[in-house]
Amino acid sequence: LSKRDPEWLETLCRSNLDEIFDDGADTQSRFKDRKERRAIFFSTVGSPAYIAPEVLLGRGYTYSCDWWSVGIILYEMLCGYPPFFSDSKNVTAKKIVCFKEYLGFPQEPDALSSEAVDLISHLIADPEERYGFEEILRHPFFNGVTVTDSIRHETAPFYVELSHAKDRQYFEPAPDNAAIQQQPLVTVSREDQAVFVGFTSKLTDRGQSTTLSGALGRFHELQDFSEED
Repeated sequence: LSKRDPEWLETLCRSNLDEIFDDGADTQSRFKDRKERRAIFFSTVGSPAYIAPEVLLGRGYTYSCDWWSVGIILYEMLCGYPPFFSDSKNVTAKKIVCFKEYLGFPQEPDALSSEAVDLISHLIADPEERYGFEEILRHPFFNGVTVTDSIRHETAPFYVELSHAKDRQYFEPAPDNAAIQQQPLVTVSREDQAVFVGFTSKLTDRGQSTTLSGALGRFHELQDFSEED
């Protein structure tokens, strides 16, 4: 994902991602030095919408991919949705790999501050340009925020004090004689039941779910039984 190879990136954004992912299958062989391999990872795990492009491509990545995910989460917290979301995982992956083409921000006035846009743009970026911990702390977006090593030793603004394991003092009291309304039983018609014929997670002896022919047979049984009524 380097600017040094724009033609490759342009081809990438217009290609079949399944073929691209397979291209990095033996990437580890390019890293001969054991120390270098140890600092670079190759497994692809995680929620697709939050994964950095170098992880998706399987070309080796470092801990900087976590800061990409921080940028995605920050975008979602401020905008209400992740930047590359799609109903199709393949489309999501393509948008991530070609993030320079697809990354956009809400255009409504005062939707995002310029500081927020700048910080997100430096997190959702190429690995060599992506901000790390120190750059994030120094960013104007966090002006007025003090980060210290003693945060785990500070007193919480609200402390829960329980007298016993079943202490309910923080819950609103409910009368013991509160009326419990009995919900009427609903009878499902055979026509409605027929919609779920063959719907099961049980496996057959062959390790396969119920066959279509068996489901159709059961459907006809219900039809015949309904006609007799």
